Formats: sequence, C-alpha cells, structure tokens
Amino acid sequence: TPAPAGRVLRVERSAYRTLYVVEDGTHHWRCLTFGKADGRQSCVDPAHPERLLFDYTRATLGVLYLNPHPQRVLIVGLGGGVMPRAFRQAVPGVAVDAVEIDPAVVAAARRDFGYRDGDGVATHIQDARVFVRAQAKAGVRYDIVVLDAFDKDYIPEHLLTQEFLTQVRQVLAPGGAIAANTFARSALRAHEQATYQVVFGPLLEIAVDSGNRILLARPDGLPEPSTVNARAKEMDSRLAPLDTSSAFLLPRLHPLETATARPLT
Repeated sequence: TPAPAGRVLRVERSAYRTLYVVEDGTHHWRCLTFGKADGRQSCVDPAHPERLLFDYTRATLGVLYLNPHPQRVLIVGLGGGVMPRAFRQAVPGVAVDAVEIDPAVVAAARRDFGYRDGDGVATHIQDARVFVRAQAKAGVRYDIVVLDAFDKDYIPEHLLTQEFLTQVRQVLAPGGAIAANTFARSALRAHEQATYQVVFGPLLEIAVDSGNRILLARPDGLPEPSTVNARAKEMDSRLAPLDTSSAFLLPRLHPLETATARPLT
C-alpha cells in the first residue's frame, strides 16, 4: 500500500491494516490513515482539537435533530476518537460507548489524537456485530447509534447487512435515532438505501462535498420538518464550537425516496 501524503510521524502494522499517523503539511493537521493518499480516517487540529475538520463529521451531528437530548450514545468505529469527543461536547453528561475492532487504532487514538476513556466515555475493543448482539441480549439501549466503521476500502461487509442493522434497531431506545456514514457514490448505494429502509423505515440524508453522505433514521417516525428546523436553530449555540450549524446542515438535509434495489443480506 503506498504511503499517504504528508510527513509520516508513525507507521504501525496491525492484524487488520497498516496504520499511518501523518502530519498534513497544508493545515498542520494530524491525521490517521490506512495507507491511501485520499483515505484519511480521522484528523485533528492539535491547536484546536475540539474542531470538526471534515464535513461528514459535522453532518453526523445532524442526528441530534432527531433526538436532541440523548443520555446514551453508541459509536461504531473509533478512528482518532473525534466523534466521542464531539458528542460529549455537544451534549454535556452524555454517556458514550465507542466500539473498535482494532486495538492498534485505539492505541493510536489515545497516543496521537488526545482520545481519553473515562468521564462518560467507554471504549470496547471488539467486533461491532458481536458487541451489538451482546448489548441487545443484555437489554442495553441507546438513544443514538452512529455507524462509522471503515476499512481501507469501505464498510466491512458484515456491517452492511439487514441482519446487523436489525440488531442495531434492537438496541435503540424508544425515540432512538441512527446516523450512518456511507459513500454518496457507490455501486452499493441503492442496495444500502434499501437495506436501511427495510429495517428503519423512511430515511433522511445529509450529502456533503467530500463524497460522503450521512443516512439518518428514527424507527418511531421521523419528526416533522418544522420540528427539525426549530431544533436545528435551538442547537446552533451548542454546535458552533464544533464548526457546524443549521446554516450548514439544513440546506443539505432532505428525505430519500424508497429504493427498489435488493437489500443486502
């Protein structure tokens, strides 16, 4: 795998991938990549670690428009630990479970990106599907679930299926919502959409310029557009320190048509 662009600070080969910690020469960001020049998994600005640097991370917080006062959040895929920190900042006091299969990613997040366990954040080094199934059996419920697990190419196959998403639905609390980071242009786009709709019902999408899209769902029914708009404006003060706002999110937020493709199983 070719080394990524920028000054390489650290290289580590795990059981799953080769990890690079790179300093971006343009912005002086610190980035975690899995070896592809355009495949940055996570970046932080060491001078302002609270800032969200990518549009897809800003868009993920749009799930708070569906459930603005979560008490417990599950994040699948850790990267540099950006999203647990963002939710803790946007919703003070929220409890976050972060699940990551690769212990080398967790070590890099702690060592190079300022990620910290404790103070409401618990890290679980485990396959996400195994973890979700166990939480469902134990009766654990989440107000928000964020699906953001990627390998060097795309989302791991077993985390794309109707069976896995059904297990995710089982761990949602009443009124619970999900946000899923996927590619806007993918051969699987229609199939992914159909799979999410079979499990969760109607979807909203936030499409961003990076080529990603965030799928949003709430199985108990999506709120009315007027409610979403009102919540968005109310949350601007909470999201401003994270470099996102209703002015950024609302123009990109729209409902999705029902896909006719075959769901992924």
